[in-house]
Amino acid sequence: MNLADFIAILADELQLPGAEITADAALEGLGVQSIDVIQVVQRVELALGRSVGDLDIAEVETVAQLHRALVGTQREVTR
Repeated sequence: MNLADFIAILADELQLPGAEITADAALEGLGVQSIDVIQVVQRVELALGRSVGDLDIAEVETVAQLHRALVGTQREVTR
């Protein structure tokens, strides 16, 4: 999943125009809360068809960091 697709998901969850969200935007500045991250993770997993694994949100400060944390930790979903 590329960054633009990720930003589109994030924008939809936050109900913000995608143009307002940049890669270096601080999640806190966008009003992102932990429930938002959970919902974004679920949508990313659905889009990828894979689990993104555990995420330590305390280590993530920007949109790009969240994207890398999610996409960089993909693994096959087993059922």
